[in-house]
Amino acid sequence: SATSPFIDATVVAKGAPLSVQFKLSGQWEEFKFDQFEVGVLTKGAAAAKTVAVLDHTKPKIWSKIKLAIDEYAGSIFQLVFHFASEDCSSNATVGVFVDDLKVFRETCKVDADCDDDDPCSKDQCLKKKGWCTHLAAAAATPCSDDDPCTVGDVCKAMKCVAKPKVCADGNNCTEDVCHWSTGTCSNAPLPTLYGCDDGN
Repeated sequence: SATSPFIDATVVAKGAPLSVQFKLSGQWEEFKFDQFEVGVLTKGAAAAKTVAVLDHTKPKIWSKIKLAIDEYAGSIFQLVFHFASEDCSSNATVGVFVDDLKVFRETCKVDADCDDDDPCSKDQCLKKKGWCTHLAAAAATPCSDDDPCTVGDVCKAMKCVAKPKVCADGNNCTEDVCHWSTGTCSNAPLPTLYGCDDGN
């Protein structure tokens, strides 16, 4: 686990939008065998409250993560990052990397002040309050997940989703791989005597 220093958000009015943003990279088991949790520990509380459980399976890709923590506006708290493994198998992955962490309240005068550089959000300034809001962009809005091994990237529920690039060559005796660094496919021959199915 890693815990941040105390963050004083008492200058932010209660109810105002408050966000934590960071870059995430790494790789760990999916489907809750391994879990990376982000929590908030308020001053004086006995335990942190989990605000997100995140997966990441692309060790060479940095993803921008933004989480709403509005309920902690007006308080003093710490951010807690906790990684837990549920078993002792398949743990030869690189683990978790977090960078460029910041907690902020978005103030604005016009909609352009709220641009979060995310095509999957519709950014708007509530001018009377001076706050930004971010609603879901229209479904199927084009976006990029920064993964060269996916195609058809579109927005869905404020997330950029895509389909894996198909590298299969129809040959059971080759290993079909998409390489993250270039987005190119390779179809290397499998070792001699490697099991296969001739369909007969």
